[in-house]
Amino acid sequence: RNHHDGDEPPRMRLRVRLAAPEHDSLRRAFTVWIHRVALVRMIPGQEVPQTETLEETETMLAERVTEWTREWKREGLIFGVFMICIFGSRIFIEFLKNNQEAFEDSMVLNMGQWLSIPFVLAGCWFVWRALTRKPNNYEELKIKK
Repeated sequence: RNHHDGDEPPRMRLRVRLAAPEHDSLRRAFTVWIHRVALVRMIPGQEVPQTETLEETETMLAERVTEWTREWKREGLIFGVFMICIFGSRIFIEFLKNNQEAFEDSMVLNMGQWLSIPFVLAGCWFVWRALTRKPNNYEELKIKK
């Protein structure tokens, strides 16, 4: 055991240890296991292109993680803007309509406006998170238990 093993990521240690030609079948077995077991658990419902070697799998995953991060970022941004627009417009529209209950006459904002504020704030949070999420966030690909 090399004392530097702890500094390298597991995929690099695996690649070094399985580099010899006699480990061809084991490298292929790991590649198949990654596709049929690990990725199915880590990212259910996502279609992953088939690869033949561990190096191809590593490259494919690096490219896919970047793509998935962009997709999640875009979805969060769209959802956040949607919430801000829908509930923000509700706050504005509530200023134009008559109050439905007498207790709302003494309030600065009526009940519909108060109930819309948390959703506008949630939309702001989704937009902020989408815009500040770091690319290549590998933590989101941990195996789901």
